[in-house]
Order: sequence, then structure tokens, then C-alpha cells
Amino acid sequence: MELTKEEKLEQLERVLHSKTLHGSESLKAFLRYVVLMAVDNKEGSLKEYTIATEVFGRSSSYDSRSDSVVRVQAGRLRSKLQEYYSTEGKDDRVIIDLPKGHYTPAFSTAESTNGAPKRTVTGLQATAPSDEPRPLQDRRLAGVVAVFVLITLVLAMMAVN
Repeated sequence: MELTKEEKLEQLERVLHSKTLHGSESLKAFLRYVVLMAVDNKEGSLKEYTIATEVFGRSSSYDSRSDSVVRVQAGRLRSKLQEYYSTEGKDDRVIIDLPKGHYTPAFSTAESTNGAPKRTVTGLQATAPSDEPRPLQDRRLAGVVAVFVLITLVLAMMAVN
């Protein structure tokens, strides 16, 4: 069963008013923004740059390579959502998740069967991770290529001698 927009928004309000997120205004703003964009079918706008400028007030010159605010806050939000659903939200029927590597929330339901909660994903919207390069992975790849080139040069020089 697909969740309605109203069900998703009601769950958003529950989480926003929870003890778990009490005092975490930036996480509340982040969660509110991504959920509202998702329920309005604007998932394509959920990019790191847009979130940094719209939610966290970064300037238009925001560079994710030097400012990891969105990734850090996404990790914190994931932890808080996990905490919420393991404590005060453990009996909630609707679950909001922020899958790792994505900024589009996934909505699912928890349906009880024989007393054991069963989680069923109903509204997962898969989005590609940010199109921006990941600096650490790029450096690792460059390092591997450099070592390979160096070994090739050494072997070529040994073959000439």
C-alpha cells in the first residue's frame, strides 16, 4: 500500500516534535526540507549544493570539497532517526529513513504480524548519489594510477639495461 502525502506529512510532524530532535533545529530544518521536497515530487532538487544553500544558509560559492556540512548533518540525521525509531517512535506505523548516499527520504510502513513489527518499504525513491566527485576516492585512484605508472617505468628501464 502506497503511503499518502498526508500520512508522510503527519509522520514528519511526529518526528519533528519528538524528544529525540528537541533542540536540534538544523536537523529539523534538514528533515523538513527533504521530506517536503519528496512529497511535492521535487526529489531531483535534493542535491548537496541545493541543501547547503537552502537549508544551511551557505553562499552560492558553496564547495562540497571544502565544506562537508550536508554530509555531516545527513549522518547525524540518520543517527537521530534510528534513535527515534528505536525509542519513542518504535510503535509508529510510518517510518522515514534517509538512505546512506542519498538525500531523498524513503518512506515505509511497519505492520505488525503476530506481535512482531514488519517493516515494508512502500515509497522508496532511488536517486543517484551527488554528481560531485568524492575527493578521497579521487585521490586514492590517482595514487593507484601513479604507482602503476611508476612500476611500468621501472620495468621498462630494467628491460632497456
